[in-house]
Amino acid sequence: PTTFDSFSVNTTEIMLVSLHTGLSETIATSKALEKIIGKRSFVISRSTFPGSGGYGGHWTGDNHASWEDLAQSVIDVLNFQLYSIPLVGADICGFGGNTDEELCARWMALGAFYTFSRSHSQRRSRPQEPYLWNSVARISQKVLGIRYSLLPYYYTLFYKAHCTPDPENPSATVLRPLFFEFPQDQKTFNIGTQFMIGPGLLVSPVLQRGAKSVKAYFPEGKWYDFHTFKTVSEKGEETIELNTPLDHIQIHIYGGNIIPLQSPSLTTKATRQNPFSLMVALDGDGNAMGDFFWDDGESINIESYIFVNLKFTENTLNASTSGPGYTGDLPPLATITILGVTVKPEEITLNGIAVEKGFTYDANTVTLTDLDLSFAKSFIVQWI
Repeated sequence: PTTFDSFSVNTTEIMLVSLHTGLSETIATSKALEKIIGKRSFVISRSTFPGSGGYGGHWTGDNHASWEDLAQSVIDVLNFQLYSIPLVGADICGFGGNTDEELCARWMALGAFYTFSRSHSQRRSRPQEPYLWNSVARISQKVLGIRYSLLPYYYTLFYKAHCTPDPENPSATVLRPLFFEFPQDQKTFNIGTQFMIGPGLLVSPVLQRGAKSVKAYFPEGKWYDFHTFKTVSEKGEETIELNTPLDHIQIHIYGGNIIPLQSPSLTTKATRQNPFSLMVALDGDGNAMGDFFWDDGESINIESYIFVNLKFTENTLNASTSGPGYTGDLPPLATITILGVTVKPEEITLNGIAVEKGFTYDANTVTLTDLDLSFAKSFIVQWI
């Protein structure tokens, strides 16, 4: 690898350049934009410095359309979480050189879950829009739909990172290496091919040419397939080889977490108008927890918002809402899906009133549909 000693300039000069262009210009640009538009700015820089994350995001620079750079991107985006720059991503499908169908499909599948997700290439490279290959178009549509459905979860993680700017606290990050969540498991220390989105989701991408499967390590606990809701590992601490065709990516839910979701649309603005849902993944003891933050997404001073603490225990889901309240239009919570329910409930109540319809039980999963709940006020779902 190239070291600073290879250059004629010394490291102090390099650090000063990074501090000036990476931090100072990001701050100036962010503040100027906020003054002009009166809303939050959106700044992405290739040159950043620890602390830049409070004013903008980072992209990892001119990578290459190669499998090595695809794999390296996982490590890169995790490193920048440590620098308190949670909004980060690599150039999907590669910036330099010419990508191909398989590489671009796998990279789109992974890149949809970067916090900053963008396909980008130089002018001399061959075109790499997803629609140029049917397989890339299919996986792109699939994973971007998942990304948009996860926006309430991502947004809550960003809010918590904003409130807890301490890299030693996992709450200060959005994407996380496995050892952040499982520091007692030494097997996680050297894993740079998988990552967590917050505490609840595990992403295990294919990073090698020609691979039809991926070996995923599952730390201690109960793990569910995000796509099928099926239990993949009851107790964890095992590596499982999973069939992963070109139109698929492995995403798993860690038991004990509650994930807020929203029906996806083609834009973030349209998605914000769609109904919410909750995915409750029970751990081995039948418990789960999570949270949800919501505001208008653009005000500089956050004065209208809600924060919802979600907790499931003893067959009861309790949603406790705090904050000054949200004054905008808040879409309803329409669906609650609870994974890991081993016995079919006889009766489900919502705030003490029996749910007569819109309740199903299949394959250890309880689904409540046609709800018209509001996160604006607390509620309780319970069953016997």
